[in-house]
Amino acid sequence: MSRCGADLSELKKQLNTLIDPQLLEHESRQPKGRPDPYLEPLIRELIKIWGDAVGKGPGKTGEDHYKGGRTSPFYQWCNQIAEPGIGKKLPRDLVDTVIDLCKPDG
Repeated sequence: MSRCGADLSELKKQLNTLIDPQLLEHESRQPKGRPDPYLEPLIRELIKIWGDAVGKGPGKTGEDHYKGGRTSPFYQWCNQIAEPGIGKKLPRDLVDTVIDLCKPDG
């Protein structure tokens, strides 16, 4: 390599940059289609339990104009279950979407 005019130290720097897993991970990150593959089935099961206990399906979370977010009883109940189990709140938009998907057609 040195006969051809290449610098071995420069090659090592470039190889280390290519092999650095943090750079590869940063470059490969792309937005996911769904936030978590297990959240949707969890919400679907919670909708079934809610329907059996209350006698009707849950309503959408809707917007709340008070400080602290949404006040839907179903959404609050879901988060009381989800936070200790998965360590985070369920995405509001995902809860609304799954509620729409679980409603029977026409």
